[in-house]
Amino acid sequence: MPISDVLPNKQFFADLVDDSKQSAVAKRLRISVGTLRTILQGKSVSAGTIELIAERLNVPVGQLILRTDDRWLTMDPEFYESLEFGYFLDHDRRAFGEVKWWTETVSITRVVHGNAGPPGVHFNGVVSNQWGNDFNVSGLLTNQFHFSLTGTHEVADTGDLISFDAAFSQQVDDVLCGTWSGINHFESRTTLFRIFLSTARLSREKIRKLTNAVRIETHFESHHFGYED
Repeated sequence: MPISDVLPNKQFFADLVDDSKQSAVAKRLRISVGTLRTILQGKSVSAGTIELIAERLNVPVGQLILRTDDRWLTMDPEFYESLEFGYFLDHDRRAFGEVKWWTETVSITRVVHGNAGPPGVHFNGVVSNQWGNDFNVSGLLTNQFHFSLTGTHEVADTGDLISFDAAFSQQVDDVLCGTWSGINHFESRTTLFRIFLSTARLSREKIRKLTNAVRIETHFESHHFGYED
């Protein structure tokens, strides 16, 4: 099921229809009868459709869908210790800045901090990109929706530290799907790019399919922060 699709709560819509005609309910919701029948059968529909229905009924989206866990992150520390390969988008920093896919290797192990630090499962290790730059990384598995890695690398010639932060919120099979952020190749602003970590090598076709399946939502509205335009 594409990430843009959701499973409807059949019982909610069955109660909504009840003794009414499907055509009347579909008209009220401003959807087609075919879409309503799809929902009543429990088949997936687009998230946008559910959002529109929730707005028209003035109810939370959560009442209209079934919560699924097929893309939740595993809480098994051994899975994270088994990660070996990384694939990430970035500027070509050794040329004219073209954005393309690059590779890296991953090696992290669980560490115990006692009562110090934030709660969750902690990891330390090394991420090495395809140019041989080694990043010392610290990881934190917070819950089934969030795993993060922060990495730093000291440039030998200058002693400068370069860094990145990566956050993962979905898992497809044995692949963690997330984004990484850091400074761009002009060293003028931050970037946000796609990244995957996996236990096995990924083909270009697999990366393409993952990219299409796990889209990034990048909505920003000023009123979210209490400001008016």
